[in-house]
Amino acid sequence: MKIRIRTLFGLGVAGMLLGAGGMAAPAGGTSPSAVTNRVRAPKSQPAPKKRKVRGYPFRGKLGAVDKVKHTITVTTKNTRRVFPVNAKTKFIKNGKPAKLTDGVIGEEVAGYVRKLENGKLLAVTVRFGPKPKKDAAPHRARKRTKASGANPAPPKP
Repeated sequence: MKIRIRTLFGLGVAGMLLGAGGMAAPAGGTSPSAVTNRVRAPKSQPAPKKRKVRGYPFRGKLGAVDKVKHTITVTTKNTRRVFPVNAKTKFIKNGKPAKLTDGVIGEEVAGYVRKLENGKLLAVTVRFGPKPKKDAAPHRARKRTKASGANPAPPKP
């Protein structure tokens, strides 16, 4: 009995495979292998979007300020870089707006440089001096309870 079931099952699977092979042939008289090997015309794809021009931060010591060429020189341990500035460059000193002339040689400087479409760099923001500290929110003291082992102060007479 088991042999008959296995035989019937095997014949059924083989019949389905053979029957499916005849049904897969397209109506043009071509073989299935010719259909899969057919070269398709490439679809027209939209032009890739231009990548947005990005920048990067910089920091170091102010090496020089050139008022004529509108540039600042930033020096670090190993490098010396010159960044151009323009009228749209935002200068900050001690957390307040500043000018290009407010920069003092040797003081800390930091900012952000953006690469323009023509490939040149432009300082977008420049901060002269150390970064101002944010006002700290008042520290909330945690109340001690008897469960934490704190002894309450004795009452005043």
